[in-house]
Amino acid sequence: MFKITARSFRYENLIISASLDLIIEDKILIFDEEWSLTDTLPRLLDTILEDHQIKKEPLFVCSCGNPSCDWADYNLKHQDKWVIITDFIRRGKKDPSLAFTLPFEEYSREIIKLAQELSRFEATLEKMISDATPFRYFEKREPTKERLKKLNLKFPQFFKEGEPLDPELEIRQTLQRISIPEAIEITRQYPWKIGEIINCLYDLKESIRYLSAEALGVIADQQAVEPLIEKLLDESEPVRYMTIKSLSKMGYLHNLEFMDELFLPRFWGRDCRKGRYGWGEKTRGRDGVTPLLALLEESSEGVVKRAFKTLEKLDLKKDKRISEKLDKLLLNKNIAFPFRLQSMKMLKLEGSPQAIFSLLSILEDKGEVEEARSLSLNLLSECSDLEVLEAMKRIREDSGEKESLRKKVSQILTKKEVKKKFASPRLLTFSAFLLGIIIIFLLGALGAPLLIQVLLGIGLFFFLYWILSKP
Repeated sequence: MFKITARSFRYENLIISASLDLIIEDKILIFDEEWSLTDTLPRLLDTILEDHQIKKEPLFVCSCGNPSCDWADYNLKHQDKWVIITDFIRRGKKDPSLAFTLPFEEYSREIIKLAQELSRFEATLEKMISDATPFRYFEKREPTKERLKKLNLKFPQFFKEGEPLDPELEIRQTLQRISIPEAIEITRQYPWKIGEIINCLYDLKESIRYLSAEALGVIADQQAVEPLIEKLLDESEPVRYMTIKSLSKMGYLHNLEFMDELFLPRFWGRDCRKGRYGWGEKTRGRDGVTPLLALLEESSEGVVKRAFKTLEKLDLKKDKRISEKLDKLLLNKNIAFPFRLQSMKMLKLEGSPQAIFSLLSILEDKGEVEEARSLSLNLLSECSDLEVLEAMKRIREDSGEKESLRKKVSQILTKKEVKKKFASPRLLTFSAFLLGIIIIFLLGALGAPLLIQVLLGIGLFFFLYWILSKP
């Protein structure tokens, strides 16, 4: 399977560029990146007629038009009715593991289809460009339609329209053919098929998940929101990226401060070699944690619940962004109370000093909701931190506090004092020693050898001491 898809055509500085996807055998090699079609497409058309070897003038050229800037290339060899693609290379890094054998007709049809789209854009452009333009696009380059005419004479069969798509075809099969517009059209005619596209989000193939995420963003059906939120943690970066983009199209993630930098299409311009490309690559490599945290501020309760549920799959201790965001939600009294409670529970699981400090601040705040103070007290009840104990003592001795809270604090402190008394080193040692003697006596009564009795007794002593000393 070979598919090259273009979107967002634009003309600037005598160059026509577009955002491209390149998928070969379910591997997403290029996704939503802007390339110069003015330089790239003629070279791709040439590969239909002859072999291509990696060289100084690569197949894919950056939208700035400079062949040495962010280029991509591969070796291509014709063999009977097949084309063999090897050694795919990006930014000077070759990946020998990427090797594909594709039908020549499939490869040619895709490139010709893209060339026809470019030709239509050029026709529109030709009508719009003023005769006063000193260096017009068509004065320097052979129009795409002229190249297509030459190919049409040699391969007329590649220019025939394919068979009409059966509306009853399974959506996954439609996406397998990488035809998003057709999948969307089927869904609009048969609304119940939206469930099939949603199911494709969980497909084993990366390309299917990527394409279904894009299609759902165009359809903008609300029942797809929760599954898309879950896909923010997908193992594939292209899938995460397209999921974020689709959610933004559906009206979410508007609280994200750097939305335009991180998720919208990247137009590098002619100065991309001066550092803008490096900036763009940095933002693109982000994971799905940031958009998940942004969803916690949405007005829809269902979206917030799903975002919390998805965050629970992460290890909170390894990402400070999560604890910092939850801390802000926890202390924000304007947030819906159930979500503040959820933030409390997740912060306690995270177990950082900041989490303890936040819970402690709620416990000592007399203006807080009683339920919030009670829950923070429950979460802090097992904490032996000195500041927590001092705060509990102040609440117990404060006559202005609510009696129910003082009573609960008093019970917790009493249990801690009793536990501390019985957990003294002398008592622990005596208890472990006594239990060890009893077990040795029982082993002797059962006729066990003396050496085994002594070794087991010593081992049991240390084991029981460790068990008894656990908090």
